[in-house]
Amino acid sequence: MLNPQSVPGKVVQESLHGSIVPIVNENILWEYDNVLYRPKFKFNPDSVKILLDDLQKRAIFSKEAEINDILSDPNDTVFFAVLSEIRKYKPAYSFIPTSFTSSCVNQSLT
Repeated sequence: MLNPQSVPGKVVQESLHGSIVPIVNENILWEYDNVLYRPKFKFNPDSVKILLDDLQKRAIFSKEAEINDILSDPNDTVFFAVLSEIRKYKPAYSFIPTSFTSSCVNQSLT
């Protein structure tokens, strides 16, 4: 579904293999749902549901830390915020927040 050579594709592969654990919250899951079901990508809705269900099962759910920094892409704030919250309790290298943006999704693979 996602280009396996793209960053999102690699993150999904590593998440599904258990090499990394995605950090999510309701806003991130909403973003994944919103992006992957967009008609312009023509992804099979059943495949999207399976992917999102699998990622959700493997994910760590986190609150968002308050972020005072200004990021170059404001849409990335939620990902930085959940990572910052998790870092309060675990070493930074233990977690990777996952971010799927429409510009990273390969439209040719379905």
